[in-house]
Amino acid sequence: MQAQTDMADRQINEMTSASGLGEPNSLGLGSLVLGDRWNLLILREAFRGVRRFNEWAAALPISDPVLSTRLNDLTALGLLSRIPSRSTPSRHEYYLTDRAKDMWQIFVAIWLWDLRWTTPSNELYQGHRPRLHHDDCGFAIQPLLACSHCPARGVTPFETAVVRYPNHGHDASNPPRPYRRSQARSPSTDLDAVELLGDRWSTSVLAAAFLGARRFSDFGHDIGSIPPLILTHRLNTFVEARLLIQRPVAEGKRRMEYHLTAKGSDFFGIFSNEISWSSRAFADRGGPPLAIRHLPCSSPFEPVYVCNVCNKQIERPNVAFQHPASLNAAGDSVLSKQAVSQLSLKHFPDCAPRKFGDNLKAFG
Repeated sequence: MQAQTDMADRQINEMTSASGLGEPNSLGLGSLVLGDRWNLLILREAFRGVRRFNEWAAALPISDPVLSTRLNDLTALGLLSRIPSRSTPSRHEYYLTDRAKDMWQIFVAIWLWDLRWTTPSNELYQGHRPRLHHDDCGFAIQPLLACSHCPARGVTPFETAVVRYPNHGHDASNPPRPYRRSQARSPSTDLDAVELLGDRWSTSVLAAAFLGARRFSDFGHDIGSIPPLILTHRLNTFVEARLLIQRPVAEGKRRMEYHLTAKGSDFFGIFSNEISWSSRAFADRGGPPLAIRHLPCSSPFEPVYVCNVCNKQIERPNVAFQHPASLNAAGDSVLSKQAVSQLSLKHFPDCAPRKFGDNLKAFG
């Protein structure tokens, strides 16, 4: 375990030394993992049961050198464990570590956001929507974001407050990515959550909006190092994608403010889980640069998810993404493709949408 920690520290230093920045804080390290599209897709496939290099290569449109680099980095960061294959000792298999399995709520948050705001034809899903099955009640569910300290269900950003801690610069919280991005798509109304997380500046702009930035100058001040042309492009992209809406500063004025839409506000589930996971996974890095407080109970907001059918808090071993491919949130048992293809939808009855539909009213 200590050897793995030392390796992770060396890898972190290598990933950040080229930028000339100081050591990233816990959220910065979380951003290095979650802020890369390939990292997220590789981890997603690992939750589905992919273990070998050739299986990732077949499942994703990724080149061998890029896949090799990401697997090595995720292993060094303590998210994957590389062991010789039992059937072919000369080859290796990769398994999710406990640190990676602890990310399961982030993938639930990503799935929920995409379920609400993207189409099944989106390239991330290739025309298929996985369904989240809850073993405790036997239903396919759409869980509600909840507070771990009180009975609140369907928590929104409007019920929370953010406290920023000093001595945490923006670059320490959202450092430059160590990888060169693939060519970005043109602005679209069907941006998926992975694509948003995978772009440093997109994440920065959305985070600034959650922290209260409204005007162009506010975003520039909060983010700090973002070039004005990139900021203009991201704001225009988010307006077109309906994550932000423009409003005049005052009636008859030409200057505009940017406000989160229901779609943009719903990204709160992803952000809150990213902050929570990063603070646990990299607790030795000085703590998070900010904290979220749940106003109704005046407690630190630790996000959990509650089943919208049986009202129980969902746990990692008791939920699984299934159909058309079995994605086990525990990262353990995975159905074969043949078994999944034989599953009938009657085994996963649709949940009554009443509770979930009522909750959506909070988003307007």
